[in-house]
Amino acid sequence: MTGTKDEDWFDIVSTAVEITAGPAFKALIESIHSVREDNIRAVIENLHLAHTQLDKIRKLLPRMFENCDPAVFYWKIRKYLAGSEGTAGLGLFNGLEYRGVGVNNNERRYYMGATAGQSSTFPALDYFFGVTHHELDTSTNTKSAPNALLLKMRGFMPAPHRAFLNHLAQTANLRPYVLSKTASDPESQDVQELIKIFDACVHCIKLFRDNHIQIVTRYILTQAKRGPPEGWEDYRVKVEDQPPAADKAVGEETPKAKEEEAEDEGAGMKGTGGSELMPFLKGNRDETNAAKIIAPIKY
Repeated sequence: MTGTKDEDWFDIVSTAVEITAGPAFKALIESIHSVREDNIRAVIENLHLAHTQLDKIRKLLPRMFENCDPAVFYWKIRKYLAGSEGTAGLGLFNGLEYRGVGVNNNERRYYMGATAGQSSTFPALDYFFGVTHHELDTSTNTKSAPNALLLKMRGFMPAPHRAFLNHLAQTANLRPYVLSKTASDPESQDVQELIKIFDACVHCIKLFRDNHIQIVTRYILTQAKRGPPEGWEDYRVKVEDQPPAADKAVGEETPKAKEEEAEDEGAGMKGTGGSELMPFLKGNRDETNAAKIIAPIKY
């Protein structure tokens, strides 16, 4: 849409994540079958295979910085990802009119913008590892019903993907299996290995979501705070002005001070899918971390 290498790279990295997840899914489906047979060694082996792919996935996202300039993304590309729902700030107060559609041939429709949440990859991983996402009542700081926005995004997925997620919701058995083994024979060497590799897989997903928070901070929150640079239509950040590809080694925990700063910067900012960016992303990350069998790190 923009003819920039930055847009190409944004799509390439996003697609690479999807492709890399494929072998992990195959191993995780095999692990579900192995749980049914109570074959703990097969479960462990398949989780190791899945972990290899999940580790690759979480290392892919920081590569976004290689060829996608944050300023170009925010000021040139992102507007094309916005939908027609909740976009009054962009001048779309009444959605979009689809001529020749509907009873009056001029039906107005309201669609969410493009967002990674519409991918079935991470909802599937959440089911595999027993990660649950809930609505947060900010007035009481309590969680209740399933996250409505994540459920709404299902409507933007291909029908076979939705069917797959619905099936996983009924058949995923990994976390209950690990918990049952932990309760019945916690000293067993196999059980200890099972816990370790299960938590390692969950930690990879958690680290991916850490990296996603960093991406959103630099590509959206920081850019919005700075405002458009002069002559932004042809803007490129000079290489020497760019932050390094990562402030820390990939896999390390995000410094708490940086997260607090990002949260302050992101107050009220919405994603292209309509979510409150920082609360939504941090909530997903923390709920992922909580799925670990061994006491998760607290923030």
